[in-house]
Amino acid sequence: RQPDSALHYALLFTESSNRAEKSNLQFNALFSNGAAYALNNDTEMATLYFKRAKNMAGSVRINALLASYYSQYIKFLLNNNDVIEAKNLSAQLLNLGQVSNNNTLKLAGAGFMQQVFDSLHHTDSAYYYSRMEAKINAEIFSQNNINKMQALAFNEQIRNIEKQVKELEEEQQRKQNIQYSLLALGIITFVITFLFLSRRHITNTKLIRFLGVVALLVVFEFLNLLLHPFLERITHHSPVLMLLALVCIAALLVPLHHKSEKWATHKLVEKNKAIRLAAAKKTIEKLEKE
Repeated sequence: RQPDSALHYALLFTESSNRAEKSNLQFNALFSNGAAYALNNDTEMATLYFKRAKNMAGSVRINALLASYYSQYIKFLLNNNDVIEAKNLSAQLLNLGQVSNNNTLKLAGAGFMQQVFDSLHHTDSAYYYSRMEAKINAEIFSQNNINKMQALAFNEQIRNIEKQVKELEEEQQRKQNIQYSLLALGIITFVITFLFLSRRHITNTKLIRFLGVVALLVVFEFLNLLLHPFLERITHHSPVLMLLALVCIAALLVPLHHKSEKWATHKLVEKNKAIRLAAAKKTIEKLEKE
């Protein structure tokens, strides 16, 4: 409701739409200027711009833009008592709504037709379009309710899908945790079995070294499995940083492996000596008895 500012920006809109060379923008600028001049009570200039827009209206295919044009122009015509032209444009608007099956356009068209026939004192026709307006309004209200119900049903469907996805992820996580637990149990069992056999049955240093390397690889890969998601998060999936992290882990494991291997080999040598000594004693005792 600020006529001077409205006209100022409408003229700027005309300049920018002409530079853009877009027909929809130029059409919009024309009836916007018409509305701005009407606000300034300049009927002659408003009529000029509205008629220019009317000449372009047939090439416009955007219903929202046409609805704005018809609304501005018909209000101007009714305010200036040009009822016949207002009636023609209102009929065009209503027909456009019926052809495009657009309830918003039909509602606007019926409303303007009711105002036109009120101005002409045609009570029956005014009542007819008033009933049509009420009916379209009820349809819009009903459609809005249907849309709301559909939106609620869609949201519920999305919620159920998200719930199913979450349950599936939790199930996969449980399976993964069970697998990790079994792997950890297997590694512990392997180490205990290795230590038990090395004390009782294994007497070959090369075999101990081989089993030690196998144990090192198993432990490293197990740690890699456990730490991989964490490493991806802190390195932001950078291959170079992940490689450096794995190298650091290996650098910690290798010395521990060497120490454990040395300890196991030392124990094996001591065990072999003890076995040989015991065997020698038995041999000597047997010979003495014989």
